[in-house]
Amino acid sequence: MIEPWITLAILGGIGSNIYNFLARYALKDGDDPLALAWFFEAVRFVIFGIILLFERPLSLSLAHIGILALLGITEVFSISLFAKMHSLSHLSISSIIMRLRLVWLPILAFFLLNEIVPAHGYIGILIVLVGIMVAGKPHTLTYDKGIRYAYMFSIVAALLAVILKAASAFATPALIMFAMTVPSVIFFPFIMKKSVKRLSSVLKKNPTAKIGLTLMNALSFYLYAFALVLGPISATQAVYQGMMVLSVLAGIFILKEREDVARKILGTTITLIGIYAVAFLK
Repeated sequence: MIEPWITLAILGGIGSNIYNFLARYALKDGDDPLALAWFFEAVRFVIFGIILLFERPLSLSLAHIGILALLGITEVFSISLFAKMHSLSHLSISSIIMRLRLVWLPILAFFLLNEIVPAHGYIGILIVLVGIMVAGKPHTLTYDKGIRYAYMFSIVAALLAVILKAASAFATPALIMFAMTVPSVIFFPFIMKKSVKRLSSVLKKNPTAKIGLTLMNALSFYLYAFALVLGPISATQAVYQGMMVLSVLAGIFILKEREDVARKILGTTITLIGIYAVAFLK
């Protein structure tokens, strides 16, 4: 029988990849990445704020509040890098490079959460890294802004996952999701030039894709947060990210990103083998 955290991670990963596809579709034609980032943070703020109204209030210490605040601040950087990445990079490449977080995550989890990855996990991580290098052509990092943002996002996303796991010890998924959105909703309008004009233009292009994007983002993260409550962080993240094959195939066959198709598929295959080793080998 499949453990519940695996099922939740799979469902969340599928939702995340639909979200990645919609994000690339919405941003590939020159939309404002920061304005869109603020929009779906604001939608999550509303959705999970409403859910919190029906939950029993929790007694939080100053340390708990500090963790939730750090989670929200990290999300500001995460969502900014995510939006910028999708505005510049092919989905079939960025969706693989983002999975480099699987390399950073066990390191951060060891030092911050004292979580030790078994030997086969490190072998799987090495295989993941090889797959990423095959698919992503790391030498292009020096001049390809999209790939540069994807690498930076992978580091910040790994840190975000560790903080989210720490928060799951005392907070409900709804509270975690709400706390993640608060700094972004407040600060983005202040750091954006001509913010009113930019924010009001969000739904002028591809409104259906953007609304679907925000709802899918909320659902996939909610399922992922539940999975982290139940399962080990490295394995949960590996299964969650293992659904990346959907983004690669969508980029190639739907968005017509046909450059270096053989390399992308080879890199995806190698990466999935590594993810299987991390999550399922005993």
